[in-house]
Amino acid sequence: GTTFVGQRSVSPDEKTLTLTGLTPQPTGSNGTISFTITTISDTSLTILRTTASQKTGGHVNEYTLKNL
Repeated sequence: GTTFVGQRSVSPDEKTLTLTGLTPQPTGSNGTISFTITTISDTSLTILRTTASQKTGGHVNEYTLKNL
């Protein structure tokens, strides 16, 4: 239920998504989280976090965002 505010950028090769200036700062992130973009389609985006998340027990998480 937490909403984060910040900026996003995609690398020139479109392989990395970076979220910066996140407020509130996610635990252990210093306000920045990066993801590798693994797949893009017209209906979804799948990203893999580049570093482990303290909130998920030190796991590297993969997320799929779907356009419904």
